[in-house]
Amino acid sequence: MKSHPFIISVFFTCMICGACINKNSISCHAKTNVMYNKEDTVIIVKKVPKELSGNNVCKVEYSVNINKANYSPSIIISKKQDKLIINLKSSLGDYSFENLNDTSAMVEDIGNNNIKYPVNSSEKYNLIRKMLERASKDFDFSKTETISFIMEIFEEDAIQITKRYKNLYGLEDTNFSNKKLADLIKESSLYKNLCAIFDKHSIKIKQVYVEDIILSMYSDAQVNDKSLYMLDAIVYFKTIH
Repeated sequence: MKSHPFIISVFFTCMICGACINKNSISCHAKTNVMYNKEDTVIIVKKVPKELSGNNVCKVEYSVNINKANYSPSIIISKKQDKLIINLKSSLGDYSFENLNDTSAMVEDIGNNNIKYPVNSSEKYNLIRKMLERASKDFDFSKTETISFIMEIFEEDAIQITKRYKNLYGLEDTNFSNKKLADLIKESSLYKNLCAIFDKHSIKIKQVYVEDIILSMYSDAQVNDKSLYMLDAIVYFKTIH
């Protein structure tokens, strides 16, 4: 179904992420999980080890767990020199945690069979709202510079954008235009919905950029039917400060 490989090995931990201090005094505070509405919904908070994030970068991953099953997408927030980058991801990291003896930490081995990928875009937007609400307790979103994601995370919206691109420009020429696709994204419900979500945290979108466009099959596509293909790309939202 996907052109981007999903390598998902999930080992959940709900923990207090302590401060990560380096020569540039970058602080990173992520507190314990917060329950939302029902007791079966938990936001998982995991700090990415500095061996993976780098000494001068704080990275924290947020994901949603419902009835002990994890839901995609997840969010990784990176902080460097007081600037934030928000990355929406389709997969989950398997990060080590620092304090196995922390009595506030809850560790669960969920297993790959419990990974859920909602098809409906509105469900994904709702997950993002929950994660951002939780992450806003740890980060100052006014420092956000870039939001990035791959289009296929929002497959339902990506299909509609692809149909517009096909009607206007065709899909036969694989030399796709970054600008044309970015312009269509700005006119899409995907853009409008994400802008509305981020606007609630005072994150204003200024520009849209795309790169690495490919033609990808979506669910139940037949290999010989190009109408069942969709455009996929890395999308960047640049913010206003």
